[in-house]
Amino acid sequence: MSGNNAKVLALQAQIEKAKKFFPPTPQESRSIAGTVKEVNDATFVIETYPTNPFDQSPAQRTVILDTNTKITRVQQEDQATYQKEFAEFQKALQPTKGKLSPIIRPLLFREIPATRSDIKVGSQVNVTAAENIFNKETFTAIRVEIAPSPPSAR
Repeated sequence: MSGNNAKVLALQAQIEKAKKFFPPTPQESRSIAGTVKEVNDATFVIETYPTNPFDQSPAQRTVILDTNTKITRVQQEDQATYQKEFAEFQKALQPTKGKLSPIIRPLLFREIPATRSDIKVGSQVNVTAAENIFNKETFTAIRVEIAPSPPSAR
């Protein structure tokens, strides 16, 4: 065995040891998250960021939009509205005289309808497909959720 072969074997052993520190990569996935890198008429390209460095799935994916794709945007609730709803929620938690009514916790974020034109380069998106897209470079989305934009620096 040459010195190079021994080094290669030693490195392979170290890689196998390192793999044990990461959760196994799922072989089936119907949703991914990423950053929009390019927008076209009926498609957009996202770049994903795998949490496992040994993940062999494609880093860039082309997402096809069709008439069945549901597009939504997550929007943060207005702070004054949220605080008012939260105060009402806390008041509803107080014991009542035998009256039971449904108590719904207020949401800090709301999902609102969006369109293809709301998908912009730089947007953070979560994309869902009807099929296993683990190794797919191109697939049709059944749902696209646009994450809220971070507050701009002032």
